[in-house]
Amino acid sequence: MDQITELRDLISRHALYPEYHQAFPWLMVARRTEPTPRTGYVAEPVFALLAQGTKRVAWGNTVRDYTSGEYFIAG
Repeated sequence: MDQITELRDLISRHALYPEYHQAFPWLMVARRTEPTPRTGYVAEPVFALLAQGTKRVAWGNTVRDYTSGEYFIAG
């Protein structure tokens, strides 16, 4: 089993709903089963590691797609 598959298995144990879930006081996991609508907001600092699929993030005119095994940090 490769590491990303193992990570997906671990996440699936805690992300029981297709929404965000506070697995531990310091860790939130999320699972989505379909694309989410584009939203704008000011985020709190976050470290996001994608275990599956793609996430599109935009900062002003900069747009970046992240895929499985990649991460991003927003301060």
